[in-house]
Order: sequence, then C-alpha cells, then structure tokens
Amino acid sequence: MSNQDELKRLMEEKRRQKVSQVELPKNAQLMDGKIICVECESINETLTDFKRHLIGQRHKDALQVLKRNAQIDVNRLENEAFREEKMKKQKLTKQQIDRINKEVDQEFAEIEQITYEKKNQNELPEDFFDQIEVETKIQQQLQEEQLKKIKQQNEVVDEDIDILNEKQDIQKRRERILKNRSLKQKKVELEFNEDGPLETDFQLNWKQKGNN
Repeated sequence: MSNQDELKRLMEEKRRQKVSQVELPKNAQLMDGKIICVECESINETLTDFKRHLIGQRHKDALQVLKRNAQIDVNRLENEAFREEKMKKQKLTKQQIDRINKEVDQEFAEIEQITYEKKNQNELPEDFFDQIEVETKIQQQLQEEQLKKIKQQNEVVDEDIDILNEKQDIQKRRERILKNRSLKQKKVELEFNEDGPLETDFQLNWKQKGNN
C-alpha cells in the first residue's frame, strides 16, 4: 500500500468517526458511516454534503412532493368528513371536528418545520461552499508541499552521504600513498646505513695527506 493510499484510508476512517460523533438533524439518518436524507433518501458522505443537498434541486422537489401529499391528505380528510355528513345528514360532532383539525394542524406543522429548516439552510453565506472547496484545496496543496519537501530533504541527505563517502575514499587513498612513500624511504635509508657510505678516491687521498 502506497503512502497516498494509506493517507486516504486514514482520512476515510477519521471522517467516519467524525460523522458518528456529530449530532444530526432530525431529517437525517446515519447508516454505514453515511448520512441519509429522510425526505428523499439521498446518500451523503459528510455533513457538509448533506447541508449542500438540503438547498439543492432534488431536495426542493422532494419538499414539493411532501407538500402536495399533505394537501391531498387534508383534502381527503375534508372529503371524508363531507361524505360522512352527507350520508348521516347531520352536522359533524365536536369530536370529529377536533380530530380533523388536529390532523390538519399536524400536517401543516410538519410542512412549516421543513420550510423553516430549508430557510435556515438558505441563510448560509453565498460563498459558504466556495470557502469549503478553497480550504480543501489548500489542505491538499499543503500536503503535497510537505511531501515534496520531505523528498527534497531525503535527496539532499543522500547527496551529502555520497559526497562524504567520496571524501573518505580520497582520504584513504592519500593515506595509502603517503604510507607507501614512507615505507620506501625507510627501506632506502635502512639499506644505506647497512652498506655504509662509499669513500671516493678524493676522500682517501685527503686522509693520507692528513696523516703525513
């Protein structure tokens, strides 16, 4: 496994741990480390992706479907009450009216809550996701520069080691040459001392004259 694959694996594991610790909105559900949108079943990797999804077209369409279904349910309840009134030819009882009003109020309360959450998501700064993208690119660039710097440092260290080894080799060669020269010189001096200096005819004649 390369360093880049290992880094991706660690980042994915860290992301899953971070997602599991985040308090999710009530319209989100955590499943296998991913965030699922309850309204439209969209799968999102991170909470940021989920927030981006909430202001996207797919989620807006899902909200419209929910509103239409809620309105249909309201109309159904009203029609049922109307048919019940017509069949019995009598007014709705207070209990029936309260039940219908309660169900209708509950449906509209859910719609208002969804609309409120959607409005809050729309209040994000215009450059919110641009900032996230820029920060992500900066982090990637910093990682690339750090890896490049480490590589350059390793190359410099390798080069210094090569230079040091070369200098040591040169020094060893010099020491061997000097040692060989010293041995040769000692050998010559030793041979000279054993044989003794040869006296020339001039030196012999000079000694004889001195004795006379």
